[in-house]
Amino acid sequence: MAGMDASANLGGMLSQIGGTLGSMGQAGQGLMRPIMTSFRPQLDPNSVESLQRQAAFQGRIGDTEQARLFTSQALALEERNRAEAEKQRKLREGQAQAKAINAYTNALASGDEAAIEAAQAEAMSVGYAQGVNMMPLLTQAEERFRSKKNQAFAETERVRLAKERAENLAVDKATQAMSAAFNKATTEEELEGLLQSAGPLVAQQASILYNNNISRLEANRARAEREAERNALFETIDVNLIPSDDSISPAKSKELRAAVDSLNKSIEGFNSKVAGKKLIPQSERRNLDAARNNLLQRIYGLTDQVGLIDYRAERDRKQQLQTAVNRVLVDDFSEAERKEAMVVPGPFNDLTEAQAIRLLRNRQLKALLGAENAAAYVQYEEGDPEYVKAGLSTDQPSAALPQSAIDDGVTEAEWSAMTPGERALYD
Repeated sequence: MAGMDASANLGGMLSQIGGTLGSMGQAGQGLMRPIMTSFRPQLDPNSVESLQRQAAFQGRIGDTEQARLFTSQALALEERNRAEAEKQRKLREGQAQAKAINAYTNALASGDEAAIEAAQAEAMSVGYAQGVNMMPLLTQAEERFRSKKNQAFAETERVRLAKERAENLAVDKATQAMSAAFNKATTEEELEGLLQSAGPLVAQQASILYNNNISRLEANRARAEREAERNALFETIDVNLIPSDDSISPAKSKELRAAVDSLNKSIEGFNSKVAGKKLIPQSERRNLDAARNNLLQRIYGLTDQVGLIDYRAERDRKQQLQTAVNRVLVDDFSEAERKEAMVVPGPFNDLTEAQAIRLLRNRQLKALLGAENAAAYVQYEEGDPEYVKAGLSTDQPSAALPQSAIDDGVTEAEWSAMTPGERALYD
């Protein structure tokens, strides 16, 4: 019948033909080979079954050498097929694991707790189907995610801090020049012009310098009016105008105090002449007034510099604090810290890892900034269950606490951890 492998029925057929041809001698053997070839099954070298049929055929016709050869090829091909199948199985499993791990990593990046839990559950399901524990792989993925996040934060902070330092240097340089200009100004119009021309980066410093110099200008004008009166005495310089010793170097302080003391003695000598109604050259009055103005300008300029130093110190403190806050806002803390924070005293359920991280961040923010200032950064809404039960919410504790305990500031967590005897104190 068409399509059938005729080699399957050769056992008896070829024996009969062989017997008949064998009786014909050498001529019969020459006719046997084409007959056997015509009955040989088709060969597919990529099919184990085909190679096995060839081996069987060669065995039936008595060619043991060919039978062994095809059997060896069939076994080798079968082994290669098994190895390839195992390779493909591992590839499929690896792809499924990689897909699950990528989904988990993306969920971590989203910060969505529900998505994180769902991705973790899906990964565990993949592992269960494969007989593989996915938890170590998830842990490694989380560590890689946190490491990459920390590296990205470090690079972002490096760029930000470099820009901040460069900006600070530029601002400080501009402020020095602006301070000298304010110190030289002699009219309200000049001071107003300097204030208006100050850029946004130095606007606050310009305002400080403007207010200082307006006050001095008014004080100088009032003094000039008093000294313009007939027989008026010259006013000495108050030594307390010199910045304190903890603001300037001891050498500078000593130098200024000596200069003030020397000038004040000259003023007192001048005033003695005025009181004695002696004739005093106008040039002496002008020279003394100029010396006093020059010394006051030096003192005022130094006072402004001290004020700017204080401003820079406060600016640097705030910037350092902001850097610390930025670090806290991305800190995931150590595994030990997270596990410890997840445990909530009393009858409450433990926190999730994400809740524990927020809890730790909020604690550090409050430590850095104080509870009131940390409110701008806290990463939860007041009243969230995990923070109420952890005793960290500012919401009113539940009615389970007696009013006396509530009034005393006892939290639910503290109340739950109390012994009956301790609770009795609030009855």
